[in-house]
Amino acid sequence: DSITLLNISIPQDVKIVFIHHELRFKRISNSDLKSDPHKNYIRNTIKTIEYSILEKANAVVVFNEDDKKLLSDIGSEVIISPFGIPGKMICKLEASSSFNKFIFIGGSGHFPNREGLGWFFDKIYIPLYKKIEYPIYVIGNWDRDFRTKYKKYEKIIFTGFVPDIKYYYDDSILLCPILSGSGIRT
Repeated sequence: DSITLLNISIPQDVKIVFIHHELRFKRISNSDLKSDPHKNYIRNTIKTIEYSILEKANAVVVFNEDDKKLLSDIGSEVIISPFGIPGKMICKLEASSSFNKFIFIGGSGHFPNREGLGWFFDKIYIPLYKKIEYPIYVIGNWDRDFRTKYKKYEKIIFTGFVPDIKYYYDDSILLCPILSGSGIRT
């Protein structure tokens, strides 16, 4: 985990700017620990550790106002980075007027993707499978166990990594069922 790199010995004259993609204590707050009686203890412990490590940086860069507010009292400067997508990467300039599929973009290696998509499949899509006509294209690399669990559902299509996403964007509804994590979804 990159945040622990702030614990290594760095000369004091070196300025440290840490790019913080995901606040761990916020992830715990947003997680499925709602019924755990120790959730607040776990969250506060993670927050204390995270703050003490982040204070070693001269500046911490986050991607949204909420994360900046949550880190406002760490003792380091907190900066919001404008999170733009380079113009050459924008492949869809206007919304579709009709739809024929769902898409989910992301891999199983990032736990919030796995947690959120599994929840969506198990709690929404599969219970309503016969009523929902649109297939779901899952774009990204997913482990064999996850793919096998949903293999019998013909409308759940794991594409793996695709070299060009333009085809999938056309006439699609982008799903983002993220239950935990922080930062910004792109």
